[in-house]
Amino acid sequence: MKQTKVEPVDMTEQVPVPEVTAPKFNKTLLIAIAAPVVVLLVIASFISGLLVSRLIANETEVEDEVIDGSDETDTEEVFLDVEFLPIAAQEKVELNPGLVATFSKPDSTFSVDESSAYLLGVVQGGTYDGYELVQNIFGSLGMGWAYDYYYVLENPNDRIDAVLLSRYMSYMGMWEFPVRESDTTNGDTFSTTITDGELAIPEFEMSSTITDVNEILFDYAGLLNRIDFEGVDANKAPKIGSSWSQLADGTVVYEMVEGTSTVYEDSFYTIRPDNRYAIYEVNVPFWTAGPEGDLNVPNTPNIIWEDGSRNTDEYLRGDQSRCGMSSITNVASDITDSDLIFAGTIESERVFTPKTLTADRYKSSIASYNSFSGEEEVTLEELQEIHPYFYWQDSLGRWIEFTNVNFLPAAECGKPVIYLYPEETTQVNVQLAPVGGFSYTEPAYGMGWNVVAEPNGELTNLSDGKTYPYLFWEGKGGLYQAPEKYWVIAKADVEGFLTSTLAQLGLNEKEIADFNEFWLPRMQNAPYYKIGFHGTSVMNALAPMQITPAPDSVLRILMDYQELDTAIPSNPPTLPKTFERTGFTVVEWGGVIQ
Repeated sequence: MKQTKVEPVDMTEQVPVPEVTAPKFNKTLLIAIAAPVVVLLVIASFISGLLVSRLIANETEVEDEVIDGSDETDTEEVFLDVEFLPIAAQEKVELNPGLVATFSKPDSTFSVDESSAYLLGVVQGGTYDGYELVQNIFGSLGMGWAYDYYYVLENPNDRIDAVLLSRYMSYMGMWEFPVRESDTTNGDTFSTTITDGELAIPEFEMSSTITDVNEILFDYAGLLNRIDFEGVDANKAPKIGSSWSQLADGTVVYEMVEGTSTVYEDSFYTIRPDNRYAIYEVNVPFWTAGPEGDLNVPNTPNIIWEDGSRNTDEYLRGDQSRCGMSSITNVASDITDSDLIFAGTIESERVFTPKTLTADRYKSSIASYNSFSGEEEVTLEELQEIHPYFYWQDSLGRWIEFTNVNFLPAAECGKPVIYLYPEETTQVNVQLAPVGGFSYTEPAYGMGWNVVAEPNGELTNLSDGKTYPYLFWEGKGGLYQAPEKYWVIAKADVEGFLTSTLAQLGLNEKEIADFNEFWLPRMQNAPYYKIGFHGTSVMNALAPMQITPAPDSVLRILMDYQELDTAIPSNPPTLPKTFERTGFTVVEWGGVIQ
């Protein structure tokens, strides 16, 4: 998928807005001669260009080929001067009719009740002088709400005369997951011919770093939903915190209020002119972000330990939970100076390790290390030399905990398996990138899986010549939250529930049998189970997947469950329409190992 690269713009400085001048012509003469032609061209270009052909099944996405209307020649960005309305004056308006037509296809899960549009402001000068900037938010119903953001320039006198700003299309699978505007997004595919990716808005060009008036450096982590968007559960949305600082241009920096979410509880944010949270984390000078600025990727910090040795292990800066990360930065609020001892330096920064590993906070990670290392007894002295954790004090005086990836909790994305069903015998390459890395794959992943796939799903691995029924992997994803919607099922009813629910989601008999064979034995220890599912959108965020040749339909399912001693009320989702297999089909199922 071709994506428009968004170069960072430092929002702490005044951004020049190049003047865009429309060509001069005799408007009266043009209208008199060519009005019918113009009308036909406008309608045709709107239908072919503005409508974004996305097959929506909420979390059972279908991936289509992107039709990119731009040529390969370099095009210069044109910055729009938008006079934004005050946030309090940004009233709801009608959704763009072209986008509504796209999202109202018979097989979509689009919900008018969970969608809104807001008038953000008016373009000043240039080709689009007087055009209105409208923020369209489309909600889709399924195992969890998903929201798609589209920014459109509309002629206030003729809404058919509109331009979709493709560089700002973005997706929110769960509100907890921020998205980067340059994404087109989390595996979703858009097909468009004349949308304009070169039109840019300075206020939306997010800088990778900002510095406040106290010279505290922050790293940009992504966006959340519009603050006042009614589609977001008020009990789940972040609360507007107290003013904490400000930037040189007067932009207020807020701190998240306690209890907002474990993911962002220690984060900071600014409010963009379109009333969306822009999330920031205090800069860690020795930490290198991954692709698209992802702060949750493992790093191998260049630490010189006190004994003179150099670190060669990978560490994570966030807190591990279940199938992925439960925070971007693991602020160890219960750690004090007296708990730590000096351990080494990294780029002139001092790092520390715990004086003792006997505290409760370390027990599960040490047990996980012992189980995977095969060692029956590892002494505390030996563990101390391995440096399972190190701590660094940030510019706010907070102790940040970094965890050696070998000591992460055992919980992970458990036995996701990938089935490939081409229409004819096909050589297929599968690239998978779980954010936290693999713990096991079969066949061996190497630089990717290269197999010959048969229409019945049988796979021949080219590296070893063996046949496999599917591709198997285990590992850890990125930011993760348990499903908000769930069922509570008695142990005796779990098998029947899984069989019927998985069939409704779109798994066939063999896939359901494989699923139950792996998971049912693990769900026999408690009288009740709280069971929820994530779909394709969330899996695309946890473990992005790219398949060549591109499949025609993709279904990815992840089960999350919790043992219960007593029953609690269910909070079930509305399941999406059963997944339809068309052309080259890919199906993946997995679960969260507790």
